[in-house]
Amino acid sequence: MKIRKIKIREVDLFLDFFRKSIKNQFDEYSKKSKDFLLKKEWTKERIRNSIKGNNVIFILSFDKEKIVGYLIGNHHFGGIATVMWIAVDDNYQGRGIGKKLFNNFISLSKKEGTHKINLTVTNKRNIGFYEKLGFKVQCFSEKDYFGLDSYLMYKNIQKSKW
Repeated sequence: MKIRKIKIREVDLFLDFFRKSIKNQFDEYSKKSKDFLLKKEWTKERIRNSIKGNNVIFILSFDKEKIVGYLIGNHHFGGIATVMWIAVDDNYQGRGIGKKLFNNFISLSKKEGTHKINLTVTNKRNIGFYEKLGFKVQCFSEKDYFGLDSYLMYKNIQKSKW
């Protein structure tokens, strides 16, 4: 299993996997929300521009040449980075891939001076996974993004340099 940042030539491969994961693994999102995310928000052009400009961090997990997981996150602002999306192929779950994706993101984030990582959880059953990685629930937000109830979670990863 290889874990590394995306390369520009892998955008099509990533986009195929990303679309499948959004459609099949995020049941809490409505069809309207998924259509918006896939057709307007996370387009091929936006992803390519984000990679070229290093605006967003895309970390992929590979089994040989096949993408089996990803983590998408922001660079820190004021010392706080945000994980926007994470998914692992259903057939590869339970093998520590999600943990490895997070560890890679945390390592990159520390080098950039990040002291805290935030993420939003829209599926309550996933909270335990994040807690095992050291994240804590900060608050509950009713009718948050896309009208979904969510939990803001955080993990302090090093002392603040601010």
